[in-house]
Amino acid sequence: DKEAQEQALKRLLASATELQRKGDTEQALQLLTNKAKEIKQQDSATTFATLLEPTDENQVRERVKNKPDSLESGYIIQGEKLSIPTGAISIMAAPTSHGKTTLLINTGLNLANTYPDKAVHLFSYEEDNDSILVNSLNTYIGQEISTNNRRSIKSYFREDTTEYITDKKRDLFIEKKDKFFKELIGQQRFNVHYVDYDSDTLIDAIYYLWKQGKVGVVLIDYMQLLHKGERGHNKYGSRQEELKQICLDLKDLAVETGLPI
Repeated sequence: DKEAQEQALKRLLASATELQRKGDTEQALQLLTNKAKEIKQQDSATTFATLLEPTDENQVRERVKNKPDSLESGYIIQGEKLSIPTGAISIMAAPTSHGKTTLLINTGLNLANTYPDKAVHLFSYEEDNDSILVNSLNTYIGQEISTNNRRSIKSYFREDTTEYITDKKRDLFIEKKDKFFKELIGQQRFNVHYVDYDSDTLIDAIYYLWKQGKVGVVLIDYMQLLHKGERGHNKYGSRQEELKQICLDLKDLAVETGLPI
């Protein structure tokens, strides 16, 4: 098919050139317009032949059986469980300072608790590892342990003291803190990475973790801080087009790996 296409194209170009040489440019252009599409279709038999094949019930059953189920985020909205689809990207969007990072952390902890066999990897482009971990520990504790939980937890790590934590809650804090680091962090069920990767490198990193069998869920904080690397440097005319391509790249990765991103 390819050889026949090449020969047909040569004949078409020769005919169009001959017409142009004779001064009949309009007829040459008309010939190219009429015949080019026909020639383009000559190698389509192998490409599009599957479009003529009927869908087999057993093939549908096998694909559905092997497709990973969506993951339960732990949230319920108006009685409906909010699920995170696998093999796809999901975007949590809101204006600045409306709690996107908090929602992402909570979702990650919910997923880590619900699916102990699926390692959660949170890639942060804004807050460093320790800030994310302090916030995650605060969420994991889930109770008021002082007048300012986060400040008290930071003081514990900075000054090695529990004096800012309410007396009645100190034992609870120590118990929850130990469990958090032993069961979630120590067993690599909840992983936080503060990175400055370009989007291509990030995709390579996620793919590497997936090949190692070390990732089940990917969280990225956040979309607006992602940029293409050298491979896409100055290639896109606008930031919107660059982000569009990044979304497409992440979507392709999700489809290939079956990961929820």
